[in-house]
Amino acid sequence: MVTIKDIARDTGLSPATVARALGGNGPTRPETRQRVHEAADRLGYVVSSAARSMRNQSSDMVGLIVPDIVNRFYSEMARAIAAACDARGLHFLLAVTDDDPDRELRQMRAMVAARAAAVALVPGPHSHRSMIALAERQPFVQLVRRSEWLRSEWFGFEEESGLETATTHLLSLGHRHILLACSGDRYSTGAARQRGYTDALKKHGLSVDDALIRAGEPTVAHGRAAIADIPPHVTAIITAGTLLTEGAVDVLTDRGVSIPGDLSIVGFGIEKWLQWWRGGMTRIIPPVDVLAETCAEHLLSRIGTEAAGYSSGTGVIGHPTVFEIGQTTAPAAT
Repeated sequence: MVTIKDIARDTGLSPATVARALGGNGPTRPETRQRVHEAADRLGYVVSSAARSMRNQSSDMVGLIVPDIVNRFYSEMARAIAAACDARGLHFLLAVTDDDPDRELRQMRAMVAARAAAVALVPGPHSHRSMIALAERQPFVQLVRRSEWLRSEWFGFEEESGLETATTHLLSLGHRHILLACSGDRYSTGAARQRGYTDALKKHGLSVDDALIRAGEPTVAHGRAAIADIPPHVTAIITAGTLLTEGAVDVLTDRGVSIPGDLSIVGFGIEKWLQWWRGGMTRIIPPVDVLAETCAEHLLSRIGTEAAGYSSGTGVIGHPTVFEIGQTTAPAAT
């Protein structure tokens, strides 16, 4: 547990000066305040009497930190974990980061200050070191995404095999020019999905056309932008993300594109509307409920079992995705 004395030793200042700088009480030079706050962030100090005792007196609250809840993928994850907490008589805290590293840090601080007994985190692409230090001082797991800087168990999906299966399906139908809309490789999920796509092409002796990999943010807007200018030789697209699929469908619907007559599409997600759009979309389905339940069971089982100086493991739990063939893929037009 980091204390004011630890910060004083680190900065070479007196405990009284550190206390004034942190609390904003009494005269303190701006450069001294900045120096103290930078040390506090680096060391993982939390200004909260509750947080100081969390090692021995954790609360009955479990936290989940996600990028957004507009995406049904994450809202369903939250629902399943909340249900698991309720069954154990625990309270559930939900925080949203919008993949903003500053907000992610604030939300993790709030979890620590609330003495959360455990936290599941969907890490953003650029987490602050101080957030990482805070996360690793309590029982926590990484969910869906995985950061190489965080030491913890990871619960996610077998992203590579899911995209390889989808790409192989299109290749088996004679498609050779397949556009991939995905998140960028700064996201672990985006990098894994790109590998699955490229691996399938290489196994079929095909070269990878980088111009057909449209990587960006995992948003509806990028889904629209990724297929705004589909090259004429492209006969199929894969939208490797829930919101990317929504954005792509907006464009295809507005333009009246014949699916799968003119263009085959493989989507991604658990949304109900995907089951009936154009007779049912061929898609990659992540088993969200299974993942959430497995993660919650593991995380909740560790509450109250960790000694001071908690250090999480590095186990990997990857659940296979489901590939469902619908009415939106057909043999490539000649």
